[in-house]
Amino acid sequence: MTAALNETQNTILAMVVEGKTNAQIAEKLHYSIRNIKYHLEKIYKVYRIPDKVPQNRRALLIKEVTKQELAKYM
Repeated sequence: MTAALNETQNTILAMVVEGKTNAQIAEKLHYSIRNIKYHLEKIYKVYRIPDKVPQNRRALLIKEVTKQELAKYM
């Protein structure tokens, strides 16, 4: 993952990449959905994903970026 994200954001990102919904992530981490959305917005800014991209597409873009990052280390 990226150093620009904190531990919580890395955890949320991993769950998004797995296909979890905001509600599922919030329940698992014992956070509010609003708090999850806040962290997601920070993640999207780090990955420079525009606000106009739909939520499900954002997750796919992040998944692709993380695959590329992981490939660097293999």
